Amino acid sequence: MSRVLTPEVEKYLELESSLMQTETKEYPVTLAVIDTTSLWLLMPDDFDARIETCSLRLRIASKYIVLPLTFERIIKKETHSLIRYAYEPSRLPEKMYEKIIALLSQTASVQKRKNERIEVSRETEVKIGLQQTASLILPDEKHDCIIKDISLGGCQFVCFGKMLTVAAGVSSIALQLLFMKPDADFILPAKVIRKAVMETQGTFLSGCAVQFLEPTNIYFEKRLLSYFD
Repeated sequence: MSRVLTPEVEKYLELESSLMQTETKEYPVTLAVIDTTSLWLLMPDDFDARIETCSLRLRIASKYIVLPLTFERIIKKETHSLIRYAYEPSRLPEKMYEKIIALLSQTASVQKRKNERIEVSRETEVKIGLQQTASLILPDEKHDCIIKDISLGGCQFVCFGKMLTVAAGVSSIALQLLFMKPDADFILPAKVIRKAVMETQGTFLSGCAVQFLEPTNIYFEKRLLSYFD
């Protein structure tokens, strides 16, 4: 199990900067994916991945550490390379490694419960703070909607109107979900899987099913996973 390092993951790990060091040169680097013993780095295309001696200089919680690396694999692209290195977990700060373990455990729980749908009701509002009302965000529009059910992988909702700019299999949207106690809102990019337009009492309603784009926000995951506690 591994985890993509999004901005909120970097903040959670207190990872402030990273730099690849060889015996003669330093390279800017992006830490892309991490697990308990290896990591993927996004590197400039001119970097020689098979240099025998290299290390990663990390700034974590305002302190610098040097993490020796062992080359494992490379995937070359036109302008950059993705390189996997092994690392020794004991060389990381204990607090950071504990956070990595917790994050990977959460990721495993997300995968296990990804398709378990939760009917959004007054009960879920009380239990995890998720409000039934949400906002559908389009490039030039924003619409109120009502969440019918939700999972860690997606949700179903209803909006007023025909929503002519939204099409199944084509449209990418964002959904702003609101939580209470503590207050929080998460904007989750998603892809529209199904759409149906219904007419009732002279009013048009659009029902949509969407799939959240991965990786999802780690704090959203925590809030939704708490439903199963």
